[in-house]
Amino acid sequence: WPRRPGKDLIGLALTQKGMMRRPGLYWHVLPTKVRGKQVVWDGHDDEGIPFRSRWPAGIIRPSANGPGGLAINDVEMAIDFLPLPGQPEGAFSTWQVVGAEDPDRLAGPNPVGVVFSEYQLMDPAVWTKIIQPILAANGGWAEFIFTPEGENHAYDLLRMAEQNPKWYTSHLT
Repeated sequence: WPRRPGKDLIGLALTQKGMMRRPGLYWHVLPTKVRGKQVVWDGHDDEGIPFRSRWPAGIIRPSANGPGGLAINDVEMAIDFLPLPGQPEGAFSTWQVVGAEDPDRLAGPNPVGVVFSEYQLMDPAVWTKIIQPILAANGGWAEFIFTPEGENHAYDLLRMAEQNPKWYTSHLT
């Protein structure tokens, strides 16, 4: 998609939908942790609405240590949520903004949903060697939101996805 059409808001909405179906760890990955903080954690949409305000306070877990008594961790850029209706007690979800600048730091955790924002600026190994095997093992999903910027790994991923009926693609110019 081109610049400024609301790709990260779409990613956030997909994550919220995923959390309704399955509790677990959800990541919003940007090329660097600093960019993640600027764009998503502290960022606002075109109407001036903070991305984090898209999460209703009523579904965020209480915490004596978090701002406003909620489980919001500004250092780790993470929010913990209460179990949603129909989910087992204790089966909560976490949404976290992470950076891809050190791919090895992403190995180990078990995300079930991952949004890659500005994927064209990341090392493709973040997907192929770290996240893809995790999601394949746990039945998770990934979304890639990017502007290709030439014939690079993001362009190759788009072309592959367009040919694969198991993938959904949307290419806007």
